[in-house]
Amino acid sequence: MVPAERDPVMSVESMIASKTKQPTVVCTWGAMRGELSPVQARGYALQILEACEAATQDAALYDGITRTMGMDERGAFAMITLVRDHRRKFEISE
Repeated sequence: MVPAERDPVMSVESMIASKTKQPTVVCTWGAMRGELSPVQARGYALQILEACEAATQDAALYDGITRTMGMDERGAFAMITLVRDHRRKFEISE
């Protein structure tokens, strides 16, 4: 859900904080505004990129499973969950 109905676009800008003179990333979405350090902003950016990749993979799996294999929606989501669970094993560092 987009939090700003009148302005559905999020903007991201760099700036130098006026008080601390430290690098700051400003995210604005409608009336909502947040300031992050570059380290925090990179962390969120990586989470967004990972979510984009996972969403694309999940949609591709769903399409392939339902169209090619003829499996129903319930079975497709079960397969996607199985893949996610196994993928997590490779993402967790030991």
